[in-house]
Amino acid sequence: MLINPNLTRCLYKKVSKIYDCVPFDSLAPLFIQMLLNNRYRIIRTLGSGGFGKTFLAEDTQMPSIRPCVIKQLRPIKDNTQVYQLVQQRFAREAAILEELGDGSPQIPRLYAYFSEHGQFYLVQEYIEGKTLTQILQEVGLMDENSVKGILIGICQFLNMYTLKVLFIETSNQKIF
Repeated sequence: MLINPNLTRCLYKKVSKIYDCVPFDSLAPLFIQMLLNNRYRIIRTLGSGGFGKTFLAEDTQMPSIRPCVIKQLRPIKDNTQVYQLVQQRFAREAAILEELGDGSPQIPRLYAYFSEHGQFYLVQEYIEGKTLTQILQEVGLMDENSVKGILIGICQFLNMYTLKVLFIETSNQKIF
């Protein structure tokens, strides 16, 4: 299904939740005109960094059209050896995320991983919530007990998985 990139409208509903309206012309044309893996429709960009981007998407092949998060890794294509190494590590990370996500309510479940057009994608459960930055903007400075509670929760979580995890991405945006 092709979407006219000049339209701006709200298309995405799930139960009583309505996702943000997205000006389609603000998304990359590649994502507007196709479904990733013939299944996932990009709704909006959640973030980006040096290695890739993260998107909020919807799974068009589920009855609920469930929301999900797609992490896109943009490997260096010029170097064949580096590309193959990234491909191997990507498969290993997907296997670890599958195991951890199935074993903990604090880690989003892995729904899929695939490569398309020379880029790698992880599809994970979308967990609605606020970032630490958003909470701090709402409440201002936190008292000592609140900060301790957050840190203890993070430390307990990390302690449970330190032996299994080779790489963990932690930032104030991903704590809650």
